[in-house]
Amino acid sequence: MFTGSYFKILTFCVLSALSALAGNPVLVAGDGAPAAAQPEMKGRALAKIMNTNSHYDDAEDNTKTLRQYWDNIYGSTGDWFDHHKFNILVLFGGIILTLIISAIISKVFAHVVIRRLAARNNPVVNDLICEAVTRPLHAMVFSIGLFLSALPLLESLPSAAFEILFRVFLAAVAGSIAWAVFRLTTVLNHFLLELASRTDNNLDNLLVDLIRKAVRLTIAVVSVLFIGQSILGINITTLLAGAGVCGLALAFAAKDTVANFFGSVMIIVDKPFSVGERVRIENIDGVVECVGFRSTRIRTLDGHLFTIPNSKVADTAIENISKRPYIKYAYNLGLTYDTPPEKVDRAVQILHEILDNHESSSKDMPPPAICFDAFKDWSLNISVVVWYKTTDGDISRKWLHEQNLMILKRFKEEGIEFAFPTSTSYLAGDRRHPVQIDKLD
Repeated sequence: MFTGSYFKILTFCVLSALSALAGNPVLVAGDGAPAAAQPEMKGRALAKIMNTNSHYDDAEDNTKTLRQYWDNIYGSTGDWFDHHKFNILVLFGGIILTLIISAIISKVFAHVVIRRLAARNNPVVNDLICEAVTRPLHAMVFSIGLFLSALPLLESLPSAAFEILFRVFLAAVAGSIAWAVFRLTTVLNHFLLELASRTDNNLDNLLVDLIRKAVRLTIAVVSVLFIGQSILGINITTLLAGAGVCGLALAFAAKDTVANFFGSVMIIVDKPFSVGERVRIENIDGVVECVGFRSTRIRTLDGHLFTIPNSKVADTAIENISKRPYIKYAYNLGLTYDTPPEKVDRAVQILHEILDNHESSSKDMPPPAICFDAFKDWSLNISVVVWYKTTDGDISRKWLHEQNLMILKRFKEEGIEFAFPTSTSYLAGDRRHPVQIDKLD
């Protein structure tokens, strides 16, 4: 049932390619010719068919030569197939059996091993492990089954060809294992994100992303180098030297990008601010919206969005306004110059009564600092410094509004007047300030 003409031709083509790789042709000469005469005989046959300038221009001779060449191909293919038909059956049966075993192993791994682990560990972690390992496990089982099924056929090949295919098999198994380890980084990423969620600093998520990418890159590079040099026998010394030169040139060309990347690393490690906090960097005052590997975006209080390179952020003084333990307000109250000393002292007492007992004050902060500190050009100045037990600007302004209304009301009740910029001109008719004219000698 396997001796069909088309199948023989297809099998012959595959074997011819493998034999050419090993340097041993599988065709045998017709009419009992020895194998050593095969190249010469095939050369004469091809010359008869292809060389139109030769002496074989007769159509009948060309037809006979082509038929003889075809009989040689057909006969040698049939002989090889008759000799290896059992091994071919083993190959096809092994492929089918490998697919069945691979499906069974995946089911057992998913429903038995993972369920037992789920009873002890976090089910989310178990799902991540199952999803990461299933496909590489399929690939490894299929590679092993395919090699074992094809082993009887491979043993008939020359030693050089067998060694090449055996190295390819080992590379496939090692690649499957490396693929599984690469995909298992999702489990590491899950644990790191859980640790980062326990802190209020959103920069930890950026650090987790950086660690995940670094681990994946390391696994990929080490796997490729190991498979290439240790299994396939490829000399990677020259390749590494060329990669080093290219990396040096790339570093010079992308020095700003590299500087921004290391700037982001310094921001992650030092943590001068977090996403959502208000900072002032040089003349930019706003809320941090995003910290990336290249730049930091800040939304100012006016609504404008500024993008600052991380290399500049790392080298600039950063004022983190959100990290202040309290909010301080300092202002002056001016009284008119005709205010008597008793009322000035009463004004200071009123300010203490209002500010010392307000809900904005706390025992953990300095008490309000109030004093009559200066005679200004147009007022008697009272200096006021208060500290509010909040870092929210809206709450502090609400408290300031309440205190100002209370101060205005109490000063009105006590008859204390506020001063404003004025200038006084004395007229000649003012009896309280008579004009004196001195005669000059």
